Amino acid sequence: MNHEKSGKADVHPTGQGRNGRPFQELRAALFAISILSGAAGFCAEEVIFFDDFESATLGSSPPNSPGKNWTITGAEGWFTAPGTTVNTQNRTPGGSKSMYSPGGGAGQGIGAWNNPGWGPVTNGRAEIWFYDDMASPKHQFISVDNAAGNNWLAIMVRTSTSANTYCYRGSMVGTTATNIDRSLGWHKVEWVRDTNNTSMYLDGVLVYSTSNSNFSDFSDFDLGSWYWDSVAGNTGMWFDDAKVVRGQNQSRYRWYQNNSAESPTPLAAENTAITGALAGTVYRLRVQIQNDMSVPWSGSRLALRYRLGTGGPWLDFGPAADWNYANGMGTDRAQVANALLTNTNVRQHFVETVPSATSLSVPSGQRGEWDFAITPTASSMPGATYYVKAVFVDDSGNYVSDLASCPVLAQAAVTSGSVNVWISGGNTNWDRNQNWSLNHPPTATEDAVISTGTASPNVNIANAVCRNLFVASGRTVTFGANTALNVSGRVLIDSGGAITQANASGNLSCSSMDVYGTHTISSTGTVTVTGTSTVYY
Repeated sequence: MNHEKSGKADVHPTGQGRNGRPFQELRAALFAISILSGAAGFCAEEVIFFDDFESATLGSSPPNSPGKNWTITGAEGWFTAPGTTVNTQNRTPGGSKSMYSPGGGAGQGIGAWNNPGWGPVTNGRAEIWFYDDMASPKHQFISVDNAAGNNWLAIMVRTSTSANTYCYRGSMVGTTATNIDRSLGWHKVEWVRDTNNTSMYLDGVLVYSTSNSNFSDFSDFDLGSWYWDSVAGNTGMWFDDAKVVRGQNQSRYRWYQNNSAESPTPLAAENTAITGALAGTVYRLRVQIQNDMSVPWSGSRLALRYRLGTGGPWLDFGPAADWNYANGMGTDRAQVANALLTNTNVRQHFVETVPSATSLSVPSGQRGEWDFAITPTASSMPGATYYVKAVFVDDSGNYVSDLASCPVLAQAAVTSGSVNVWISGGNTNWDRNQNWSLNHPPTATEDAVISTGTASPNVNIANAVCRNLFVASGRTVTFGANTALNVSGRVLIDSGGAITQANASGNLSCSSMDVYGTHTISSTGTVTVTGTSTVYY
């Protein structure tokens, strides 16, 4: 069995990853402080603020980076002493400096904030890195504030709340522990604000999201230990590569039949998921992207990525993937003649292969619209919901970066001609006819979908079979003693789903397995995977 490990798994219940990179992400080496709106194939970002502390003088307290306004003035009881520019923990090639807060003791707050701030920024992304040395006790905040000073949202290392996991807190939410384990090294925090919500991510995992009525704008970073939350023996933290950008956001989508180039039949309302998508059937997906920069945006190439379920990684479309591009009714890379989505300003292109044509100019605050022809492949998982978003790619179609934000993700639930859904409201026996939508247990040519029913199935026989097995979030499949389930195809455990082999000789076999949730094997139970097993942790 080839058993791989890849990014993300046991994450906060809201867990959505902004990318498919491993959970522990290497720090970026350099940032270009420019507007990349004319570079074909690259992300278009307008950099509002950037500080890697390289221009600050070693020992300056607070860091004296020109024009960055690090200070403790105006912080009232939050800071009693400023953080310091140091030459220690920065591992970035070409850089050696970062800001350090030693933490201090009870009644001390050591750090800095930007006053005046770099905002307000109403739509955009703020990001910064912090170094966790795993010391304890520790009360350190990594926060952004609004211009008025009454809204803020922070990632915290607060060992009095949780010694082993990261926490979060804000003006709109109390201190809460996440399910993201602390680990030695650099970690990236991002705050993404779109037209509806402000969302905070840690190492690419969504930690918390709130309505913009609770967070009016971004205006400054607020970093370090805080006077009102300090404890005796607080230990230090390093901060680096603070960056704020405006870019683009995926603002609308809509699914259509592939029955006309310019006037296809809608399959659902705007920003509404579809169900019953069939492998091999061509669907049209209109995607609208808003330009949040203060300057026009043009010259970028786009593609799509998908995520299976709520906890999987973001993956590229392709022939061997669950989704692929298809031959639609439009002409690949030709400009769309009819805008179909609300408030579209600029008609962009049909996309049937990757990469797209370079984007036409979209003025500040306006929206462009693309038409993608796509299809689920034979590898897609019946019963699962897929999420789809537009991303930036290079001239060869290779992934470059996400949009600044995706407040709406296109959704489609895939089915097949032989889906057998678990529907039991009480009985748990796998072999009971009435527990299944087809009024019999799955056969070797049927896909078993565990997504409904109030009782979770228990494999209670030694000859249970199915073609594919999908275990949705909130569902669990258990194994009794001396039982077996042979899956001729793929097993997929969604985030929040589980397979538990806790009894003697409860055996599972399959050709491939993807674990976004929990798979527990104990006693003498076995799992046999003839192909690849991927565990997202």
